[in-house]
Amino acid sequence: EPDLAELEGAYKSWYANGHVESKGKFKDGKHVGKWTYFHENGKKWTEGVYEGDGTWDQTDTWPHWDENGKRYEP
Repeated sequence: EPDLAELEGAYKSWYANGHVESKGKFKDGKHVGKWTYFHENGKKWTEGVYEGDGTWDQTDTWPHWDENGKRYEP
């Protein structure tokens, strides 16, 4: 695992099976902008936008999809 405080710019993480786990950007070691997270089978799980301080608006529910690609409410 990388030290998040040192991360800057575009970022991707992968599952052991080679599928992307997450992708987005870091600024000053914090999540910023749009981030997308995936299930281990490669299908999208959720995505949303982080504010500049690494947090997101808790009143804004990010959309979620199950492992078959069907949208659901968390």
